[in-house]
Amino acid sequence: MNGERVASAENAAEASVVLDRTPLYAEMGGQLGDHGLIDTADAQFFVSNTVSKGGLYVHEGKLIGKLSEGDTVFAGYDLNRRGLLARNHTATHLLDAALKEVLGDHVNQAGSLVSPEALRFDFTHFEAMTSEQIRAVEDLVNEQILAAKPVVTRVMGIEEAKAPAPSPCSARSTATPSASSPSAPRTSRSPASCAVAPMRATPPSSVCSRSSPSLPPAPMSAASRL
Repeated sequence: MNGERVASAENAAEASVVLDRTPLYAEMGGQLGDHGLIDTADAQFFVSNTVSKGGLYVHEGKLIGKLSEGDTVFAGYDLNRRGLLARNHTATHLLDAALKEVLGDHVNQAGSLVSPEALRFDFTHFEAMTSEQIRAVEDLVNEQILAAKPVVTRVMGIEEAKAPAPSPCSARSTATPSASSPSAPRTSRSPASCAVAPMRATPPSSVCSRSSPSLPPAPMSAASRL
């Protein structure tokens, strides 16, 4: 509360919560953080943003009821918002590939913004694009979108992810395009009831009472107790 760690909080318009595990992605790499719900028998915490601070995933939002350190909670994310973010995240990969196809392999990403409504992709190039080049890039990206190929998410090391691969926008390529998800703790995808729908809920976790917990990379299937 107000930048200070507290043992409990009640009915706060602005608060932050840290869990020992979470299914919500934090804002990073240009992609905005998840919205969602942290739910207990005595409280509901409506997550309006998820950020990474000092190695912790911090859920920011509004608290109704009382939430205490050590409580067991159910955490879920806004499924519709996550889907929109995922689509625009994948579109940045398609745009990157199309730019390289049209302009050359010297093109590199120099920044991005991925929101539910739109994406922005910054890249390096030595001159302004012509109208013909812009149309060619648009056509390549739209061609892949209309092809409706399955998107495969693979978790890999940074060097493997950077290794050369066939362009998904190349007419000669038959490879299925893939997109890497932002790094975040993995959780199981078993359904559970949440107060905000549609949500993707996960098994219970607990409000963290440690100053620097490690965020577990493995799937979780049981409640955590401190």
